[in-house]
Amino acid sequence: MKVEILKVEKGRLRLKIEGETFTFGNILQKALLGDKRILGAGFHQPHPVRKEIIFDIYFKDDVATDDYKKIVLESAENMIKYLNDLKLMLQESLGGE
Repeated sequence: MKVEILKVEKGRLRLKIEGETFTFGNILQKALLGDKRILGAGFHQPHPVRKEIIFDIYFKDDVATDDYKKIVLESAENMIKYLNDLKLMLQESLGGE
């Protein structure tokens, strides 16, 4: 996976994530939308055979541009926590290790 910042402007951050598709994008989008500083987040896959998604993340007006990366990283941490919680619930339910 490779992440590239395509654009940073007031209220918006655009990222390209190579090596991922809709499955990853949906999970990250859920994590981003859970942050009160984010107004909206969406992504698209420019071409169906390329494993690449483009994310647009929209921030509230009172969020400084310098904080955008920090907020996205916090959302990624929340995504990891969510997936770990899911794993624990599945282990309990399925009797796994």
